Amino acid sequence: MAMSFEWPWQYRFPPFFTLQPNVDTRQKQLAAWCSLVLSFCRLHKQSSMTVMEAQESPLFNNVKLQRKLPVESIQVVLEELRKKGNLEWLDKNKSSFLIMWRRPEEWGKLIYQWVTTSPEHSQERERRGRSINNPNITNTHRPFLNRKTTRMRGHSSDT
Repeated sequence: MAMSFEWPWQYRFPPFFTLQPNVDTRQKQLAAWCSLVLSFCRLHKQSSMTVMEAQESPLFNNVKLQRKLPVESIQVVLEELRKKGNLEWLDKNKSSFLIMWRRPEEWGKLIYQWVTTSPEHSQERERRGRSINNPNITNTHRPFLNRKTTRMRGHSSDT
């Protein structure tokens, strides 16, 4: 079942497909383009493409309006995504790129949160806490935790 993409209002506004000269307007426009690119690629599970593929895709080509963002402007949008940490160029010519819906540090935080809050992790912490902090277990029963122990008791080479 294919999910439908809800285009932002700007996508139906012809001037959106021309980068605006006013600095404030342009910053807002680039922010809207960056958000659109990330949402579109995430929904379509698209992580890499070429600039030419991007220009021909519905992302930068509104067929109903008969408007297409020029390649030079696409490069500006992609470079803005790179500055934010959401894009990596795959070649020196900047003709193909890797799009990251989330920056690596965001993934790191999410994974860390998941690990530290997952029931499996809590159970493992509890299990380790019982075995390491149990006063009834002597160091001779924990050879890997006692640096002075060089061999395990009961090992076949014991005499």
